[in-house]
Amino acid sequence: MLEKLLKAIKGNKTIRNKTKLILCSYRLNAAFDMEYEPYVNQMVVEKFPQEFTTTGYSFLHRPKPKWIPPQRPVCAGDITESDADLLNDHQVFRQSNADHTLLMQLFTKNHVDIALQMESIAQFLSYNPLMPVNGLSMIELMSDFILQASANVDYYFYSINPALAIIFNSFSFKTDLRKGSEENVRRIIQELKVINIPFVLIQDCTTQEFINILQYLKHGNFAILKTLMLFLMSHGGMGDLIYTIDGQIHLIEDVVKPLQANNSLANVEKIVVGNFCRGSIDYEEDPISTLKEVKPSFYPNLSGNFTMMFSVPNLVKSPRCTVEGSPFVETFCQLLRIMEPHEDLRKVKQKNR
Repeated sequence: MLEKLLKAIKGNKTIRNKTKLILCSYRLNAAFDMEYEPYVNQMVVEKFPQEFTTTGYSFLHRPKPKWIPPQRPVCAGDITESDADLLNDHQVFRQSNADHTLLMQLFTKNHVDIALQMESIAQFLSYNPLMPVNGLSMIELMSDFILQASANVDYYFYSINPALAIIFNSFSFKTDLRKGSEENVRRIIQELKVINIPFVLIQDCTTQEFINILQYLKHGNFAILKTLMLFLMSHGGMGDLIYTIDGQIHLIEDVVKPLQANNSLANVEKIVVGNFCRGSIDYEEDPISTLKEVKPSFYPNLSGNFTMMFSVPNLVKSPRCTVEGSPFVETFCQLLRIMEPHEDLRKVKQKNR
């Protein structure tokens, strides 16, 4: 049954990035006394040390209690009504390589309604929506349990990726409309939803509004994050200038420095994606002699976990189709789509070279 369930889970791509919790219940051997019932997980691990290891996957069982009952020798008979089923489920799960999936093996002495156990877990999670999955090992249930997780389970329950994306898109300027940028926004949001990254969309931001937001990012506490992504889409110019609808900001002074000044972001991967012109050179129209002026961008003062990606090199005009959007954004989103669910988002910068 478990093998068929795991196969169905792996075949459903719409839930591949979501955290899945499978509950399996095993009735204890009637020979067990009540005082030993809360320590079954320890007895199982001690009886089957080769089967229950931490090699290649995450394995959790509840911490040992302060009070330990008198030492009871592990009998040759089954701990549950069928230890073969228990071990088979354990091995099937381990070999399945199911993404973002946990197996909770519950041990019950009486006919405890499994629905009550599920209700207890659901209630516990509802009060702790940002609890990492390993926090489940601390939950108090009516029965003892062993928790096993696939190696790539590091998401929060409710599939909240500990990341945040902020999308700045300037569309309505006094002299023109950046037509096609709405398609860029649609594509980015679509991919962020696929990989479960919460996002904030800020349209037509003024200079002061932009500075206020970056000041908040400079002083706020974001230690809970693993990744912070900023999408900057607007008109731009030479010298790292980015235009707002009523003025301009400087990429280094107004974006990079505030982010690097926040100590809570020190261990957070910071990714700035810039889709704006960085000059007036046109790849399609200018002669080769002019194109030779293009040089790689160099930012020596970036921290080790700070990545910047640009739609074009320095001095170059950024292409944008008024109907289909920007080729750079399309390519960037394709890279996000082909990444495996367990891959670190930082690999985007390796794929984008």
